[in-house]
Amino acid sequence: MRIAEKEFQSNFGERLKLFRKSMKLTQAEMAEKVGMSLKGYQGNERGVASPSAMLVDSCVDLGVNSNWLLTGKGDMLLKDAGVEKHQGPRKAEAVMSDRQKFVPKDDNGIGARLFTARNHLNYTQGEIAERLGMSTKGYQHNEKSYSIPNALTLVFFVQRGFSARWLLTGQGEMLASSESNELLAEPSPLEAQVNDNKEKIKTLWECARDMNIAIDCLRKMHERTRQPLIKRVWDWVFGNNIKA
Repeated sequence: MRIAEKEFQSNFGERLKLFRKSMKLTQAEMAEKVGMSLKGYQGNERGVASPSAMLVDSCVDLGVNSNWLLTGKGDMLLKDAGVEKHQGPRKAEAVMSDRQKFVPKDDNGIGARLFTARNHLNYTQGEIAERLGMSTKGYQHNEKSYSIPNALTLVFFVQRGFSARWLLTGQGEMLASSESNELLAEPSPLEAQVNDNKEKIKTLWECARDMNIAIDCLRKMHERTRQPLIKRVWDWVFGNNIKA
């Protein structure tokens, strides 16, 4: 299922505006601090432009909690008193330095961390690209550090338990801790149902292996919910009075 891009952009823009106002800055002043044009920044705040990971990282430098900015969860401001904050407009060389951090010549950039996170989830590049509503080639460029990923790509991984701080900087643990300020996203209703019915689902997988049913076919079963067989399996797993 694709992430709702327009809804995300709108919510991100509202949080960006709240953060700017908490610092008592005008849009022009904020744009200077994050190294953007005024028009470009205004587009992000209005929710009509797709924010980049660089914008999120620049806001973190100013003291915002990346998890809150991306998802609305946790506190707005970082609790780490040692975070270095920009006191004035960012110079061109500082912005270029940030870009090199995201698209470096070595394997220490955000692209390498996206690669690590994707493999941890056992997703293909095409599967993630489809969920993000982008081309496979576009996502591949993110992983190869040919281009800077947008914030929606970060949200995809944060919602699956990865630390926003680790994705942006490589610092800290890869997986977010429930004890930290970067809380895991709440499971969806479907995920909650699956968690409550693991034994039945495990039985299904065991039966499938016994019948030599290809795993790839099973993964596609949810896309055929209108077929009577799939409906019977679904109803049995989730207890809709259908006998297995």
